[in-house]
Amino acid sequence: MVPHIITDDGVTVILDGKPVLLAKEDPSYAPVTEAIRAGASAEEIQDILTELVRKVAAAAVLSENIRVEGGMVLYKDEAVNETLSRRILQHLEEGFSIAPMVAFLENLMLNPSARAVETTYPFLEFGKCPITEDGHFLAYKKIKADYTDIYTGKCDNSPGQTLRMPRNRVNEDPDQTCSYGLHVCSFSYLAHFGASDGDRVVVVKVNPRDVVAVPRDYENTKMRVCEYHVLEEYTEFYRQRQDRLALMTVAGNVFQVEVFDEVEDEWNPQGSTFEVFDEALEAAQDLARGHDIRARVLNLESGTVVCYVEDAEGDGQNEDDVTYRVMGFNHGSSEGRYAASSDDFEEAVNIAMNDVRHEFTSHVIIVDDDDSELARFSC
Repeated sequence: MVPHIITDDGVTVILDGKPVLLAKEDPSYAPVTEAIRAGASAEEIQDILTELVRKVAAAAVLSENIRVEGGMVLYKDEAVNETLSRRILQHLEEGFSIAPMVAFLENLMLNPSARAVETTYPFLEFGKCPITEDGHFLAYKKIKADYTDIYTGKCDNSPGQTLRMPRNRVNEDPDQTCSYGLHVCSFSYLAHFGASDGDRVVVVKVNPRDVVAVPRDYENTKMRVCEYHVLEEYTEFYRQRQDRLALMTVAGNVFQVEVFDEVEDEWNPQGSTFEVFDEALEAAQDLARGHDIRARVLNLESGTVVCYVEDAEGDGQNEDDVTYRVMGFNHGSSEGRYAASSDDFEEAVNIAMNDVRHEFTSHVIIVDDDDSELARFSC
């Protein structure tokens, strides 16, 4: 066994007669400690560290401003936002291309506001807003039937239009809920707008350098910017009410189906990945159907568990005799609210996914007559 010592801060191993300290935050900490437990040789542990160096070197090719040290991503020797740093390291470990996130970081660091630099990426994580290949991000905007903005009715938000205003005319105070500036939002904020006849929803593209403020109200689900580009209209929004952006990633909609191992107390990947969420959901349902197991669909790019699925007939009841209830939950509340019901499980799933998720900010679950949770969908 390789000489080592594990402390509250990390692990120190002796390789080639020299101590190597790995903090717990270091992406190589977990594989190295696992290798030590397995009795790995010094050469095997060195291989683990070399692989990390190779990944970091590959990342450095993308930007001379970025490096990894002590389990943190540094931009020009300054630590970047902890959430963004952790996500970039996760991408490195799991073999994803970090080119879009590096481009995002480069753009973000052009933003003159320290507050905007710190709050922009957490907004994307919370709102499940995907990053594009050129390092911009996607969000939503609700507009009038004639494609003008809700408030003034003067700004043309037709697909293809770019809207901009001087940055110093956008209110940068995050404690000001509604104020002057160009507004975009995540999916959950759309429900705060009352729908008028003919209202539309569009998908917009934003450069992170143009973010001015993320107001603290509504749990950071909207922001003020000084420029955005209208990509397309979400024509099915008022029929489907489904968060399209949450199902998108810069890695090509990579969804993994996993099942829970009760013995090992862990989730295990099953089969190949999927580019389309609906296909992954169907595969998860097929795995759970007729078996006493739990399955889930994981968005590998964002690390988000999109939904959980259990066997709708696992309790031995006849499906025709079971009523499936859809219950919704809001952030900060443990009390669910009844939303809908069906005697068909597939129909209940469709209702949860397409009809009622927009009414809640946390998650929606499907329960049977015994209040057993059968499926869970994030909102």
